[in-house]
Amino acid sequence: MRGSPTSINYKGQTIGKLYVVEGCGERLGKWLCKCSCGKEIILYAGDLMFRKTCGCLRGKQMFKHGMWKTTFYKKYGSIKRRCQDPKDIGYPNYGGKGIKFLWKSFEDFRDDMHASYLAHKKNNKTTSIERINNNGNYCKENCRWATIQEQARNRKTNRFLTYNGRTQVATDWARELGITPASFFGRLRRLKTMEKIILCINR
Repeated sequence: MRGSPTSINYKGQTIGKLYVVEGCGERLGKWLCKCSCGKEIILYAGDLMFRKTCGCLRGKQMFKHGMWKTTFYKKYGSIKRRCQDPKDIGYPNYGGKGIKFLWKSFEDFRDDMHASYLAHKKNNKTTSIERINNNGNYCKENCRWATIQEQARNRKTNRFLTYNGRTQVATDWARELGITPASFFGRLRRLKTMEKIILCINR
């Protein structure tokens, strides 16, 4: 069953050490869970697939890194789920298309990506992970940190245009020419080439 975490009925499922007893305000995606250690805990649906315990393993291998509450750890869980969990809303566009998550553990992911994450975060308001090759897997060699704007430039749907030996995505050409993207695309549909667009704007 696919869908967002809040749309899935987890009742009766066992996830890791947690048995999902019942929903607690299902519109908010909260679930009452009982851990195999005997403790009960309420978790959001989005936390179920990578939390998997009440926290009783904290201090042991699962939580020895001490980062499970950080944004960095949540990013790790998010990309892992969309590659490996068929119930995740993003799975059809990632794992469902054969894209793999190649880090074997959070510690491996941290060792490869945490230093660059902190460096990128210092100078940018938004920090997301992106694959350099959109057809490639999630691994150190194919991943980097980028802003939302930088990620948008790396999408397959972007149109790259060359003029005077320079190549940019269409939205960057629009910004450079001082017109809106909508106006630029309208002229591109009518005029077909960058040369004609430039001539039209400079008349």
